[in-house]
Amino acid sequence: MSYNVAVWEGPRPINNSAAGVEFDRLMDVAEAQDAPPTPRIVAFVKALLAVWPDGDGASPWALEPMRDACGPIVFLGVRFDDAAGALPLIAGTAHRRGLVCFDPQVHRLL
Repeated sequence: MSYNVAVWEGPRPINNSAAGVEFDRLMDVAEAQDAPPTPRIVAFVKALLAVWPDGDGASPWALEPMRDACGPIVFLGVRFDDAAGALPLIAGTAHRRGLVCFDPQVHRLL
């Protein structure tokens, strides 16, 4: 099990409810397609991997970060024990890149 966070391209939803609707829509599209991640999503994940390389015992990744990237969305799995420390960096990196960051566990924009 992992703590999951979604990051996507697009305008920031006006509230958590609208973000949940957009998250569900994007996940449905991602499941129906097998599109490569967009350049912005790839750059975002690479920025995270520069801080926490995948396979490094000190990284927070429960799953390979690019594993669930499709088109304009990536669904990241973080180890539960590392979530509190990792989420601020993930959200901050997303915001600096003009991306939306959403916590689907609590249906909340980060």
